[in-house]
Amino acid sequence: MGGGCGALGAGTTREGRNTLTMAANTPKALYLSDLEQQLARLFSAFADGRDVSPADFYGVEGMMACAQRIGLAGAEDIRGLLLAQAASHLDEQALELYRADSEPRLHMQMRRAPVYPSTRDE
Repeated sequence: MGGGCGALGAGTTREGRNTLTMAANTPKALYLSDLEQQLARLFSAFADGRDVSPADFYGVEGMMACAQRIGLAGAEDIRGLLLAQAASHLDEQALELYRADSEPRLHMQMRRAPVYPSTRDE
């Protein structure tokens, strides 16, 4: 992890700001800032119990993969963003899922929808 960041993850300050996106408005900084905003929106929805569409979920996963593939961020950079958002929005059990991952990935955190048995009209 980054120097002095502890459990917050690489690239994150104690105040929760991401040092990866605090640089000048370079394409890398703009992309990572957008990714950070998308992650915050996603994790906020999880925390509030709102639905997250598959398009939004997989779109953010695609952004994370793209950042790594084109060299805008390494796996530890993305993992730091994930850990920071998980720590800000989710409970300790959910946070542990992200801490245990060796590669950055999202975990669906939505509550299960209630299921009611169907009835027959007779």
